[in-house]
Amino acid sequence: MKKTKITIVGRGNAGCFTALHYGYYLRKNKEVEIELIYDPNTPTEFVGQGTQLEATDLMGKALDICQYHNQPKATLKLGILYENFGKANKEIYHPFTYNATSVHYEPYKIQDAILKSDLFTVKEQDIKDISNIDSTWVFDCRGRKINNYEEYDVLESPVNAALLVRANHRDLNQNWTRSVATPHGWTFVIPNVEGTTSYGYLFNKDLTSKHQAINNFNETFRLQDYDVDLEKIKYMEFKNYIKKEMIKDNVIYSGNRLFFLEPLEATAVQAYLYWARCAYDHMFFKKTKEETHRRYKQYILEIQNFINWHYITGSTFDTPFWQESSKYKIDDPLFFDYLKRSREKSYMDLKDQDDPLNTQIRYGQWNSVNFKNWDEGVNKKR
Repeated sequence: MKKTKITIVGRGNAGCFTALHYGYYLRKNKEVEIELIYDPNTPTEFVGQGTQLEATDLMGKALDICQYHNQPKATLKLGILYENFGKANKEIYHPFTYNATSVHYEPYKIQDAILKSDLFTVKEQDIKDISNIDSTWVFDCRGRKINNYEEYDVLESPVNAALLVRANHRDLNQNWTRSVATPHGWTFVIPNVEGTTSYGYLFNKDLTSKHQAINNFNETFRLQDYDVDLEKIKYMEFKNYIKKEMIKDNVIYSGNRLFFLEPLEATAVQAYLYWARCAYDHMFFKKTKEETHRRYKQYILEIQNFINWHYITGSTFDTPFWQESSKYKIDDPLFFDYLKRSREKSYMDLKDQDDPLNTQIRYGQWNSVNFKNWDEGVNKKR
């Protein structure tokens, strides 16, 4: 019987975590061969990132990572602190329970740890044409170099540009992600282990100029105090999208070739892992391509809705950005079912029913406790 060979192309977060997922869970299956091919000359993202619970769970199991044996130098993420969101409270904290914590990491460090895991074969090669790969299935995780956006549907988001920088300081008491609303959008603040902090200032380039954004970025976070050269801040523009045809013949698109949605709530890696499970059902359990597409698109739309809820509920700023963001609409009865349920039950009752790692009872990546936390945070003075 011929082996099933799965090739993942690209060493970014999508490629590495897809390979780690299959490498770990199929490690005892001798009928499946897994390899990852990447171009060593392709740079990885330089600012730190956060993730949610499933990725951390996989890293702990597959890589034997813990706070003591911490090869990728990850920092603890015990929750998310929202600042200046909503009207009722200056801060809203989304806690992770002590038995379910996450991490922040610098992408190249966790990617290096995954590539050294010995759970799959690793090859260095610049793949120009994905069709030349002779494998049963090929995951195309080669990044955001997209030539034809007609192959994608638009995802709704009020932000489409970012300023990225790493500053030479670290608040040792910050063991969570800070998500700070600003007049023009919001900013992530992520602690790195070597005494630096990663910042990402997200805004709408059609409402705010790059110059305005840099000035407000600097004023809000005192970047010049930390030896940041304002002339060298990385600027990027982006679209929010999802691919119409996610699987084509034996090619399965993933990572930024599959979708991109701005990073509020740090949903990307967990979404890649969910897609790996959807793709597995297609590859091995004969779920149709159409059914797989529908399942994943619904999941991504749920993520879009939950993120946009943060904008709809507003911030302490009455500016064009927040005025426009408040006009977004959520058109999904299931979203309002979760919201209604969260309002009818106490935190304790919801926690009894919501397992944080149970993906079967979630709206996107969230359960009813998360709905209650945000709803009360923006509406009820604490």
